[in-house]
Amino acid sequence: MDSHTFLAGPIKVASVTALMPSIGVPEPNLRDLAEPSRMKAKVVDHRLTVYAVPGGNRMLFANIVDSDEQNQCDIQFSSLQRDGNWFPVFWLPWYADKNYRITLKPPKALDGFAIPTPRIFFTGPLDGCMVHVIGDPLAPTVYHSNARGYLDKYNLPPGDRAAFLRTHLGRAHMQDNVLAAERELKRRNLATLGSVDIFSYAPEQLWRTKESEKKAEKTKQALEADSADLKYAGMVIGIRDEVTDLWSFWYQAAIRLTYRKGTQRFVTWSVRECREFWPV
Repeated sequence: MDSHTFLAGPIKVASVTALMPSIGVPEPNLRDLAEPSRMKAKVVDHRLTVYAVPGGNRMLFANIVDSDEQNQCDIQFSSLQRDGNWFPVFWLPWYADKNYRITLKPPKALDGFAIPTPRIFFTGPLDGCMVHVIGDPLAPTVYHSNARGYLDKYNLPPGDRAAFLRTHLGRAHMQDNVLAAERELKRRNLATLGSVDIFSYAPEQLWRTKESEKKAEKTKQALEADSADLKYAGMVIGIRDEVTDLWSFWYQAAIRLTYRKGTQRFVTWSVRECREFWPV
């Protein structure tokens, strides 16, 4: 797999091959771009601040490369276009217990030279976060919300019922934050808001423990393996149509299977689904 194959059919690729954004490869300092201090803080009210990605940080270059794990590719990021395999993308970072936002506007000319508008958008890997999209399909706004700190205050006991309740509370909190931000900061038509959350990209994480263990055991037996472990992950891709310039957004739900036979360890990925969730 390479970037040219991906760009020739992003959804075709994402429907069969797991894609994982690898912020920090090959430039570890890119992690610094996710710091809240690098964002434009916009106060909504006394309890909520939304962080907007500044213009200079909205666009990076990406490269699609095979990983060491079967049927999975890494999405590398760089602030520079290193060679012809690197293509421009809009990038939205995330931060624990924060709401980050980006508007996919065409980049401004630099030193009199026009900069091509990226046709691909990526956010970081999803493991409980929510992604929300709202606005005009020619220049939508995307939010990446996290509620880790908010949920920690509940001190829910361990167990499946508590985990399910915790996930519902987190989703409601993140959705409320985005709605409040839109009402106060932009006042866009809320009917255009579309969201994706863990109930879409990794509902298996909400299975009861016994159900999860049962599925892993069946997988182990089918493979005649000594052990088997299943992990679930999600990611979001935005695609700008090259004819209409309209954006659409898709989520990918992927499964990572790790199993052992004797001293050998194998890791393989599969894609459960790749589905469009915006425009609504």
